[in-house]
Amino acid sequence: MTSTGTGTSEPSQHTGVAGLGDLPVGLAAGWLVGYLLLCVLIGIGAGVLWERITDLPGYTVAQNGTATTTERGLAGFISGDASFAAIGFFVSIGLGIIAWKWFGRLGWPVVIVAIVGPICAALVCWWVGYKLGPGDFDPRLAAARPGDFVPITLTVRTPVALLVWTFGALIPVLLRASLGRDPEESSLPRRAPPDRSEWSDRSDRSDWSDRSGITGGRFGWAGRRSRVVTGREHRYALTTTWTGNLGTGTSGYRDYSRDHEIRLASKPDQVLLSSADPTFRGDAGRLNPEELLLAALSQCHLLSYLHACVMAGVVIVDYADQASGTMITTPDGGGHFVEVTLRPVVTIAADSDPTAALQAHDAAHAMCFIANSVNFPVRHEPVIQVAG
Repeated sequence: MTSTGTGTSEPSQHTGVAGLGDLPVGLAAGWLVGYLLLCVLIGIGAGVLWERITDLPGYTVAQNGTATTTERGLAGFISGDASFAAIGFFVSIGLGIIAWKWFGRLGWPVVIVAIVGPICAALVCWWVGYKLGPGDFDPRLAAARPGDFVPITLTVRTPVALLVWTFGALIPVLLRASLGRDPEESSLPRRAPPDRSEWSDRSDRSDWSDRSGITGGRFGWAGRRSRVVTGREHRYALTTTWTGNLGTGTSGYRDYSRDHEIRLASKPDQVLLSSADPTFRGDAGRLNPEELLLAALSQCHLLSYLHACVMAGVVIVDYADQASGTMITTPDGGGHFVEVTLRPVVTIAADSDPTAALQAHDAAHAMCFIANSVNFPVRHEPVIQVAG
């Protein structure tokens, strides 16, 4: 195994993925309405086609007033359903492709769109075909004369014919979701370089001194320009319960324990046993908030980095991060973090590009939700090694 380089970097804040998922709710609703209108128009055209191509069987009225049909006519009773399903299958595949193109960035709701839209088109097709067809059978048969041929009603007689429209629309959506690339990946940076225009004028420009390594340069941080980014909301919930009442509550600084439990709403059976930092009379055997914050930054960078490497064509075989953070207390009893440094040691496959692996840390930082949410610098001192 050989080491190929180190570097330190701190890229600019990621502004979100462009696409439908980042549109305001009103605009996204407009796209949905447009899609449904398209389904209605396609349903009208499909209804006209259905009426034109369906050869309906019927009954012949005899001299004694009875109506009879042939065995072929009996078999042809399902001709309307067959042609309806055939048209629906091909039409709905197209609607499914459009649904994925327009709404794939929304995630699982695209499945609902791909079901509702074709169902609307199918119902419109049914209604249009019925109206253009011969109409209700019973009144026409009652008014028929001996020798008249009375075709049956053009209608859908089995719900399976409707389900075909839904099945056809889901085929491209499921295939694209299972075998294709995520819709958001096309707009994620592959090797995003630091954009210095994002740094505040108060940035410590003296800390930009060039350093040796593949991607030299260390970027100081003193504040980023604020941005308003509209995107999808992801909500998280947990319950924190204090368990440190020793009998007298908070009657004195030394009279209570800092122990508490954290239960996540998504994992109710898991409990995080937590406390304060031992410096502040916490239990050293439990997690403290400062450690959890550091862990969140390290985890987020790892996950973002793995994705960035996939985008850059870099194969990671091992990753270990020795992260550290610095917090200071203030005379008023408060405090805050002033810096976190991540030191990931990354091992890549022998045929992967070390430069691309190092540059992927910039893209990972740009995508990291947690790093984009803190107001102190998150620095990186990565090491890239090639397996061998």
